[in-house]
Order: sequence, then C-alpha cells, then structure tokens
Amino acid sequence: MSVWFKVFSKDIRMLRTGWLALLGISIIICGAAGAASYFHWVNPGMATAVGIVVIVANVFVFPSQLFKGLNKEMKGSPSLWLRTPLSGWAMLGSKCAVGLVIAVVFLAVSYGLSLFLFHFDLAHALPNPELHSQIPSAGNGLSFSWGANTPTQLAPPQFTLRNLVLNELPLIVIYMAISLGAIGIYIGLWVSFIYTSVRAVRNRLRKWSWLVGLGLVLIATWGLGAVKASGFYHHLFGWGHIPFTALIPVTLPANTAVELGNSITTLDMGSLVFYVMITVILFFLTGLLIDRHVEA
Repeated sequence: MSVWFKVFSKDIRMLRTGWLALLGISIIICGAAGAASYFHWVNPGMATAVGIVVIVANVFVFPSQLFKGLNKEMKGSPSLWLRTPLSGWAMLGSKCAVGLVIAVVFLAVSYGLSLFLFHFDLAHALPNPELHSQIPSAGNGLSFSWGANTPTQLAPPQFTLRNLVLNELPLIVIYMAISLGAIGIYIGLWVSFIYTSVRAVRNRLRKWSWLVGLGLVLIATWGLGAVKASGFYHHLFGWGHIPFTALIPVTLPANTAVELGNSITTLDMGSLVFYVMITVILFFLTGLLIDRHVEA
C-alpha cells in the first residue's frame, strides 16, 4: 500500500466516529419527524421543514470534516504529519478525499430521507386534482385544470400543481443536494486556506495573526463580490445561462407560466467555471502553505 493510501486510511479512521454519529442523528431526526407527521402530533409541513434542513446540511458536511481533519493534525501531532514523505498537496488531497467520501455518503442518505419526508408531507398538503375535475377552466395562468370543460365533462389529465411537485420532486431535490454539496466544497477550501494561513503567520504576528484571517474573509466575501460586479467579470464569465425548464423538463401550459419558467436561470456555466478556478487556486495555495510555511 502506498504512503498516500495509508494516510487516507488513517484520515478515515480519525473522522469515522463523527460522521457516523452525524448520519445516525439525521436518520433518527427524520424518522421522528415522519412518525410525528403520520400520527398528526405536529402541524402539517413540519416533516417538510425537517427534510429541507437535512438537505441544506449538505453544504456544511465537507467544510466541517476538512476543518476537523486539519485541526486534529495541527493540534495533535503536527511534527509527524508534516514530516511524512508526501507533499502538502498530497496530504491536503487526502483530507479532501475523505471529506468528499463523507459528503457523498451523507448526500445519498439525506436525499433518501428528505425525499421520503417531502413525498409524505406534500402528498397530504397539496390539493388533489380529482377534486377539481368537475370545475370549468379558470382561464389563463397556473390552474389545476383547463380546457373546454363543462359540468359533465371531465378535465383531461394534464398539468396539475400536485403532479408537478410530486413527479419532479426527485430531480429537484437531487439538484438541490448536489448544488449545496458543491458550494460546501468551495467553502471548505476557503476555510482550509484561511486556517493554514493564520497558522503560517502565527509565530511572527503572535496575537495579531487573526488579522490575516479577517483579511482573507473580506477577500472571500466583499472582494469576490466586487469582482463579480465588474464589467471584466461579465465579459469573461457572463455566458452559459441555462433556464429552469431546460434542467427540469416539466410539462407546462402554453401561457405566462412558460415565460416565467424560462426566465428562471438555475445554472450559469460561466460562474461555474469561475468558482472552479477559485477552488483550484485555493487548493494550490493551501497545499503550498502546508508544504513550506506551516510550522510544527
């Protein structure tokens, strides 16, 4: 077994207790929310709220595990870790790989749990289209039925709000989970870069080393925000707009709802390329700091 895989196995063993506990807590909470909703112990929508929280938690999994791994190494046995025959990028890559494994496992589990809660809750909360099959068309806009209906003519089984949500829910939820997981990777690399930067200057700046962290936080937030608002950014990365209906092929009526759906941009390929570039740069700089400037 290579040295890198030995470090990778050690990193998994070091973090396994925490992420297994995280999975167990999520399963227990979602099970309790489903049971409470089934037996009407809570108000309708509580299970959906819990499912949303579980999905949103994907954004914190990778950053928390990456920071936890780096912090344990730096505070536990930094001299042994930094003297391994591996580069800083290889050691950071091991931490990132472990974080990705944990993030993917949690994403799969949270997806199944939240989808169960959404289906269970929304199936009871949304109106049943069969109750509206005798109602004539309300005209333009989103409605539960439309067409040339009469009191004795049933509405054709076309678009309904209930069918839209329930049928497209798996795709919508997986897009949400993957997007939040990707945001978590970006945040995690910023966290690791800020953490290692503060440690790299700790012996020189002493109690003022936190100013370096504050400056990097301002760069990550205000600084990148200013870059994205510039014409230079829009010239290089303002392309690749993909509308909502292109990602989720729903069947919508030919009215203003289609225009509304096409105007919602859910993916911007130019911005995606920009954030991938920033993530790669952060990985490179963090590995460089670990390799050369983080003192034991």
